[in-house]
Amino acid sequence: MPKEKSEFWSDFWDKARTYFIRGLIVIAPITITAFIVISLIEFFDNLMTGIIPPKYRFPGIGLITVLVVIYLIGYLSGTLVFQPIFRLIQNAILRIRPLRLIYSTIQDLFNILNRDVSKLGKPVMVAMDSERQVWKLGFLTREKIEGLPENLVAVYLPHSYNFSGNLFLVHRDRVEPLEHVPPAEQIKFIVSGGLVPLKVNRQDVELEPPSVQAPQDEKGAKN
Repeated sequence: MPKEKSEFWSDFWDKARTYFIRGLIVIAPITITAFIVISLIEFFDNLMTGIIPPKYRFPGIGLITVLVVIYLIGYLSGTLVFQPIFRLIQNAILRIRPLRLIYSTIQDLFNILNRDVSKLGKPVMVAMDSERQVWKLGFLTREKIEGLPENLVAVYLPHSYNFSGNLFLVHRDRVEPLEHVPPAEQIKFIVSGGLVPLKVNRQDVELEPPSVQAPQDEKGAKN
């Protein structure tokens, strides 16, 4: 009996731990997202306390105001009238070294987030060893590089769980194109460390049956 009880409680706690972790995985992203959204709403509402009269204030007015201002700045930054003004402000920030480092880092991060994934290049696999047993996923950015040997191509290899990556000059024989993999799916697969499934355009994949040669007749072969 003691042995059966110990096995019972062992199975019970194993299942309880599994269910708890499963529930945590489900509820944690929802809770954290809701907390961030509510915190942002309260933060921007507090910023507008002395700007917007009390009779016009309501929960979320600060966040709505900030989004409208950002939209207007984005619209005006593309006009010929305001482009010199924004360029002047940017140049003034870049002249100050401490601010230039912070500004450039933040600007590069948002440029990466805003980048069209389809412009990263063609999805490819790169053989990392001569036996072609280890491969890395990346994007072919340039097939011809002026001033370098013609057998070298430029391949960008993103990092997992990050927005950075490295550019490698690789011999074109080590690069295998992945024509049936969309760039957006490849970058999600890489950044997630393989946790997000790699979705393939099955319609674009043309599977050719292996060619099987019919055995020749011995007499015909002799002739």
